[in-house]
Amino acid sequence: MASSSRRRVKTIENTRKDKEPNKFLSNAHERHFLVVQDKRLLMERKVGLILALAPQFGRELERRAWENLTSYPALANVAVVREFYTNARVFDTKTQQYSSYVRESLDFADVERVLCLPGGHFQRNRQEALIHIRRFYLTPLAKYWMTFTHANVQPCSHVLDITTNRAILLYCILRGLNIDIGQVLAMEIQGCVHSVSNNAPLGHPSLITHLCEITGVKVSSTPLECPRKEIDASYYTQYCPLDEAGYPVPPPQPPRDHRGEQELLRTLTSAFPKRQFISSEDFATRVAWPVALSQIDDGAEAVEASAMEEEAKDEEDSDDYD
Repeated sequence: MASSSRRRVKTIENTRKDKEPNKFLSNAHERHFLVVQDKRLLMERKVGLILALAPQFGRELERRAWENLTSYPALANVAVVREFYTNARVFDTKTQQYSSYVRESLDFADVERVLCLPGGHFQRNRQEALIHIRRFYLTPLAKYWMTFTHANVQPCSHVLDITTNRAILLYCILRGLNIDIGQVLAMEIQGCVHSVSNNAPLGHPSLITHLCEITGVKVSSTPLECPRKEIDASYYTQYCPLDEAGYPVPPPQPPRDHRGEQELLRTLTSAFPKRQFISSEDFATRVAWPVALSQIDDGAEAVEASAMEEEAKDEEDSDDYD
């Protein structure tokens, strides 16, 4: 009877299954998880303070008390991060809106002066709206900060250029303006949560894992992911050389006033063909800009091709750490 009783107890224990609590806030979130579960994690990078290369970087980090952004204490728990991004999605119109960290209008000419080498500038579309700054236009210090912010503040795997919004953050940093870094991180996470692209990676995984652990979430279960390759002296000198070796200094572009004068002359000569206006060719000869725009475009294409090869090599190295 004793053995029979033990068999009955064992059978009861094997058939008893505790119902696992639902991990999602609603059925809509559970359906949304089908999208999130296929997204990869864009891991942060540890950042070494390379005082010999850019002492200003370390001093500014210390002044702003941002040292904790250079070294994350926890590995990223893949399941926790994906669950976080799933439940953070808001399916109504009450999404929290964050105001810009720049409360005054910006002089984008000054942004170019602060961030760029001589002749560097924003790329614009046909409507003259700002798009981005090519990476090879940036000063060594701006490039240093771009590497850091693209890894740990405004995660981005595309490093050939810097968008207008990211350029504004760099400008505020280098100008010493006040920045609520918590608000910036919240804006970035919210943007990732509500991204319309199903291929957009999930940013800040190590930070999210650490914050969840503080609130009591168990984050030790596998799979875990490590940070990407550390931004140290060897990384920076290889991918963002401070001496700009291999990166020609961008030649200056004609200012828009100069280009406008040329267009005005063409309009006048077309509207009044019998008048004795100077031809546009003579105007270009007498009031010439030092470098033709075609030379600028050719140089930009060559440098961009080199940068694309560099980025591909960077991603190969990063795979060893993902």
